[in-house]
Amino acid sequence: MDAGGGGNTDVFGSSTAPLTWHDFLDRMRHPSAADFVKSIKSFIVSFSNRAPDPEKDSASVQEFLLNMEGAFKVHMLWAGSSEEELESAGEGLEKYIMTKLFNRAFASLPEDVKHDEELYEKISLLQQFVTPENLDIKPNFRNETSWLDNPPGADDFLPVLIYVTLKANPPQLYSNLLYIERYRRRSRLVSESAYFFTNIVSAESFIWNITAESLSMDEMEFQRKMDSARAYLLGQSTDIENLKDQANESIPDHKTQASEVQRSVGSYMQKNVYNVPPTPIVKAPSLSDLENKGASEILKDDQPIKYFQEYPFLFAQPGDLTVDDVENLLNCYKQLVFKYISLSKGMGIPIASPAASGTQSQSKADTDKESEGVIEEETSAEKV
Repeated sequence: MDAGGGGNTDVFGSSTAPLTWHDFLDRMRHPSAADFVKSIKSFIVSFSNRAPDPEKDSASVQEFLLNMEGAFKVHMLWAGSSEEELESAGEGLEKYIMTKLFNRAFASLPEDVKHDEELYEKISLLQQFVTPENLDIKPNFRNETSWLDNPPGADDFLPVLIYVTLKANPPQLYSNLLYIERYRRRSRLVSESAYFFTNIVSAESFIWNITAESLSMDEMEFQRKMDSARAYLLGQSTDIENLKDQANESIPDHKTQASEVQRSVGSYMQKNVYNVPPTPIVKAPSLSDLENKGASEILKDDQPIKYFQEYPFLFAQPGDLTVDDVENLLNCYKQLVFKYISLSKGMGIPIASPAASGTQSQSKADTDKESEGVIEEETSAEKV
């Protein structure tokens, strides 16, 4: 594999990962590891070139990792190595393989992607009204700050985890869990790791199948709250169905519309039979017109929430944000401003641009430098 888009070919390029990762790469660069490198490259190519089949893909990865780790144990490169060193080698191999195969292995089926979208939408609605009481969380764990001083025990852990998952609504949760289940080395998904993974899988399953009964709620009340949450997320204060009716009422019946046009044309011809008809004036749609049109189309969609999935902070509350979110928010803001200015310029609409203070300009420069540093690090890691 090309380590930098050209030049010397090095399947195991430079790395900025921890020492155990460096150790694995260093051993793979040794001349005696040539057969290992060849096997790894061959596996990655063959896996990438076949159609996705999660069951077969999972078995293929698990078998390859098992065979390679067995070969490590009897190879001179690991002669006299401890179990910990051999484990690190297996971790390094797994990390390398799955980094290269991620785009091919993650969310590889349309039904998985659809499940992600539907789950994200459902959580977006549920998080608007589900409370700790609905999940039978004990009173002493209903205050989030109490978890820091008195973490939930085994019996209380799952309900709290379900509530946290609802509040967080992590993107592509279902696909992430499938990815771990399919491709994490089975011998390492044990003990504490297995416990936490089993719990998050149970939380996802509970949320996916959540009903009024599971929340100790009346069915009609549950549906009313879901409808209200949907209306709230769409920025509307009235019922969704009423809005759809209004949107439909604003579109004239085709037959009625045709009759009105015919009458208008006939009347015009009678009054202007000897005159040249005036040139019609076509008004370009404004941003407001386009916005209203778009909002109407969103309301008619069966799954409107899917349009908002790429904006992770849209439904966040002030208390949900952390210092680490600042850079992401700034990048989102830049993209939004760029799109707005481009659209306004293209439509010939004056652009209102508030003056930025010196402090804001300095902050932007500092953030840009930090972003470039992160990008450079990520690019370096991608070369591995």
